[in-house]
Amino acid sequence: MTIAPSDRGRAFQDWMAANDLNPYKVSKASGVPYSTVHDFAKGKTVSLGGAKEQQIAAAFHTTTDVIFAGTTPPQVERRIPIVGYVGAASEFFGIDDHAQGAGLDYVDAPPGAPPGAVAAVVRGDSMHPAIRDGWTLVYWDVREDPRDFVGEECFVRLKDGRTLVKVLEAGAEPGTWTLVSVNGAFPPLRNVEIDWAAIIDLKLRKRDWRR
Repeated sequence: MTIAPSDRGRAFQDWMAANDLNPYKVSKASGVPYSTVHDFAKGKTVSLGGAKEQQIAAAFHTTTDVIFAGTTPPQVERRIPIVGYVGAASEFFGIDDHAQGAGLDYVDAPPGAPPGAVAAVVRGDSMHPAIRDGWTLVYWDVREDPRDFVGEECFVRLKDGRTLVKVLEAGAEPGTWTLVSVNGAFPPLRNVEIDWAAIIDLKLRKRDWRR
């Protein structure tokens, strides 16, 4: 993309303003002399030179077109790995919540999902109709002490190795929890010990993610 030198200077100013930068910060991060950056930003010179532009772009992990031509940075597509299956009854289906990048499949990351988000496919009907067999659930906030999640639908890893989807309730004994199914045909699991719980952040029906 070719634009006039004066327009490149204005685009550079706009880029700095949008990213809370100034010539000093740009110089410090990129190694391009402060006077060179300052004079270009103030319109005292009409060119930085291709090598210096590349140096600045590399320092800020972007492109020269974004900085000096005002183009919109490309959107980076993020995907969340589906790392296994989770039981919505009393089953264990081998969820592997640390297998980043080695998922069974992938779902598009929703806005705000952090890099550590993972997903699992539901097997079983104990949470029907709130959560159905075959749905994909996404979570990221894993806690060993999940008191803030009481009353919420959660992934729960039990001490015996099972990973279930249940409504989390406090147990009758200290350090224990009761896991409740939405489907009344499945009795609660009372006073169980858990390794961690994670609130369900996103529910995807089969048609929402399978292509």
